[in-house]
Amino acid sequence: MDRFTITPTASCIVRQDSKLLVLRRKNSSYMNGYFCLPGGHVEAAETLQQAISRELQEETGIVVLPETWELFCIVQTVIDSRAYMRFIFRTSNWSGNLELGEPHKAEDLGFYEMSELDKLTPSDTLIVQHMNRAGLTYLSLIEKNGKLVQSTVI
Repeated sequence: MDRFTITPTASCIVRQDSKLLVLRRKNSSYMNGYFCLPGGHVEAAETLQQAISRELQEETGIVVLPETWELFCIVQTVIDSRAYMRFIFRTSNWSGNLELGEPHKAEDLGFYEMSELDKLTPSDTLIVQHMNRAGLTYLSLIEKNGKLVQSTVI
């Protein structure tokens, strides 16, 4: 039997009042044209908090000190045949100027009210629905062809 391989990633909820920071994806193999939470892969010898601070600054110009993040959600996601373990952090304590740092990967960046987000990726939609829960939330999701086909919330 083959071992199950999971890629670790970190994503974040950054808020400004009632608005949520998101990017609109482009030139990607996943959900082009959809909004998503900032984040990305965890690099070797990097803590989860360091990874999300680095990714956020690379993508948005925003700075968050690694020790100020709050882990609130762990998501095991299978997208088509690829598996990810996503660690989702939240904060409203940030500094810096909002700037699209990777224009080859995103075409829009900003703080939006939830009602303004016409399209949010399926997994991020579920994450955002649970962003105000107390304690740690665990989600297990399976996506196929851009559609959520199975979800478990604990």
